[in-house]
Amino acid sequence: MNIILFGAPGVGKGTQAKFISKKYNIKIISTGDILRNEINKNTILGKKISNIINSGKLINDKLIIKIIKKYILKNNLKNKILLDGFPRTIEQAYSIDNIGLNITYVFELIALHNTLIKRILGRRIDSSSGKTYHVKNILKKKKISKDKLTIRRDDNIKTAKKRIKIYLKNKKKIIDFYKKKSINKKIKFHKIDCNKTIKEINENISKILDI
Repeated sequence: MNIILFGAPGVGKGTQAKFISKKYNIKIISTGDILRNEINKNTILGKKISNIINSGKLINDKLIIKIIKKYILKNNLKNKILLDGFPRTIEQAYSIDNIGLNITYVFELIALHNTLIKRILGRRIDSSSGKTYHVKNILKKKKISKDKLTIRRDDNIKTAKKRIKIYLKNKKKIIDFYKKKSINKKIKFHKIDCNKTIKEINENISKILDI
């Protein structure tokens, strides 16, 4: 099966992607990770991407589609993949068909606006492992060195609100696109309430995928 996780910044796509990947042995294609990898390489493309992301804007469709398509074809990924953070526009949604990916499930992850903001502002990155944590959970992780925790440059209130606004602007067209496909039973579309605990969200997704 091929899966799309669709939702606003801070809704928990990365957390659920890791859970699904581990349980169902599915390869994650995270646009965020791919873009950050370019940034870390400090390439010309990486610098361009960094400037766009830090301003709270989206990478233009032509560029992001080219990057994702190249990654998928290079790694021969057509089956058992999970798209995290792609598509973000209707043009990107159309491009998935053109790439030749047969999507079987689309999960729209939903959370309250205040919840999204709190999650984004509380997000911390362990520079040694690359793993993401929330400040309220860090005390429970005894092996984490607080000295190595960093904050993404785009995880600030101004940029967070701007990214959520852009998401909401693009959301309806994408949702309508996949709901239409679900009527023809080409795709199974499900809304997932992400105001709940991580365990509850995991269980709700599993109930759908285990059928």
